Amino acid sequence: MNNLNSKEQAAKTVEEATERLNKLVRGPIKRIALELENSPAYLHSRAVSPGLQEFIEARTYCHWMQYQTLVSCSEVQKEFEHVIKEKCDENESERTVVTLLPLEDYMLGLADLTGELMRKAINSVSSGDTEDCFHSCQVVRDLYAGFLGVFGGGRELARKLNTSRANALKAEGAAYALCVRGRHAPAPLLVPPPLVPDAEPSDDEGYY
Repeated sequence: MNNLNSKEQAAKTVEEATERLNKLVRGPIKRIALELENSPAYLHSRAVSPGLQEFIEARTYCHWMQYQTLVSCSEVQKEFEHVIKEKCDENESERTVVTLLPLEDYMLGLADLTGELMRKAINSVSSGDTEDCFHSCQVVRDLYAGFLGVFGGGRELARKLNTSRANALKAEGAAYALCVRGRHAPAPLLVPPPLVPDAEPSDDEGYY
């Protein structure tokens, strides 16, 4: 999605990706709920954790591309609730099965999201979309700042924290280069960078 040349192409690609994610929810993710319906889901969380993290990364990125906001853990968990209808003789019954989304898997997926947003910020520089560059950079910074306040998140989150820091530095580098070297950039980059309307102002030059 980061290499698309127009907003129309991006919108079409995001729509297609969202539909594919919905098929995953109705298919494999629903089958997980059915298989573990009568078993403690936490006992099997390690088996499905990598897949859930990848799903969260894709789901949050698609939502970001559409609405410029992050979908919450509770919203995704709501999507993982499936109503099962069964018919026995002349009676029809319904029950709800749920695929558990641990908060840790959601946070690990967000950590992976910083990489996508970092690449989006860098590609926005070459396309001349200064607003998108600064906005994406600020979101990566905010996510990394949020992770810094998490204690006892586990070894995996600590490992991805280092990656998120590297992503924040790369995004900041792209924004910094756009500000400092804008005069020597190609014509598309000569537009003065506008203020980002949705991002809170920050005087911090980086997180260490």
